[in-house]
Amino acid sequence: MFLRKTVLADRVFAKAASWGLLILCLFCGKLKLIFETKAGWYTLGRWNLLCAHRIVSIIYIVGIFIFATYFIYRRRRLNKFVKGLDKATSCGFDNEIRKYPGTISPFCIGCIHPIIVIPEKLDVQNALIVIKHEETHIKLGHLWIIAGYDMVRCLLWPNVFLHIAAKYIKRDLEDVCDAVTMQMNGIDPFDYGESLLANAREIMLSRKNMKCEEGFLFAWDDNYKVLNKRIHRILERNGYNRKVVLAGGVLFIMALIASIFGIKCFSYKRNNPLDISGIYSMTKMDTVVQDTEEKVVTGYDGDYIYIDGEALKEAYPDAEIEEQPLFVFVGGYYKIPGVGGGGGWGEFSASDIKDGVFRIENHDDIDVWNWMIMWL
Repeated sequence: MFLRKTVLADRVFAKAASWGLLILCLFCGKLKLIFETKAGWYTLGRWNLLCAHRIVSIIYIVGIFIFATYFIYRRRRLNKFVKGLDKATSCGFDNEIRKYPGTISPFCIGCIHPIIVIPEKLDVQNALIVIKHEETHIKLGHLWIIAGYDMVRCLLWPNVFLHIAAKYIKRDLEDVCDAVTMQMNGIDPFDYGESLLANAREIMLSRKNMKCEEGFLFAWDDNYKVLNKRIHRILERNGYNRKVVLAGGVLFIMALIASIFGIKCFSYKRNNPLDISGIYSMTKMDTVVQDTEEKVVTGYDGDYIYIDGEALKEAYPDAEIEEQPLFVFVGGYYKIPGVGGGGGWGEFSASDIKDGVFRIENHDDIDVWNWMIMWL
């Protein structure tokens, strides 16, 4: 938001590309500095304490489903509306075109099967400009970008800034589309601007809201100043060097990929072995031995857990007088500190304790669910 308002304000392609920086945010959740530095912990890490509460987790998951349902409903409602319109006569265009019998801002919708909607009474010259504009949106993949962004909004819905930014992303993509449409089709900026104004005027006079936010609206924005700036950018257009733009795009994508790899190098792995074991007392209802140096629990494999009896009695002298079984937990994994599971466990009674190393059966808790979590 800061970049598009300052250094990138007059750079159409760079401003739109800057939104790609949001992709990096999706990979920053496991950065070690969040959990292993004071600054990281006090600014970001402590959110994990809040999110660890079950009620917060439930609210978050329910929120994802609510937002997903809302976005799907809006898209289906618009698709149903569009499918009910009459098809326009094909004039050699690549995509299906439908006509609306009234005043509406031309728009396109549909990632897999794109459809362009135009008002029925649009004259031929304006219709050609509008259709070329919407086809550019489709060819540049803008519909896929917005669909992907809506998915991110569903997953990270508590982030208010993602919802605020949605309309700004569309505005920046509209600017890109304007520039590409005019240059690729040789459209005069004054004719293009006149078509945009004519459509905007019709919509403002009709004062209709067709609720087509899921598509790219050619001439409608809720802010007059934004439309005014867009017209000025169109009229002041000097063209662009396609090779320079493509080279810049490739370099930006390479920089993003390199940044993602850099972030992952300084982040926790997908799953990390939990090199810790302990002994839990049913009598005291507490962990009585926390073994991080393999002194008490000397090792374990898929079948057995090995315990040093002498080290156990030294670490927990009451072990030999315990009336209830003692439980041993070993291994496991963690995604980030505090989030993990799995591992193995075993039990033994006071009578099983020997002076040397003795073994007990290892019950492995790594099930299908744990394997799924480890893979994610």
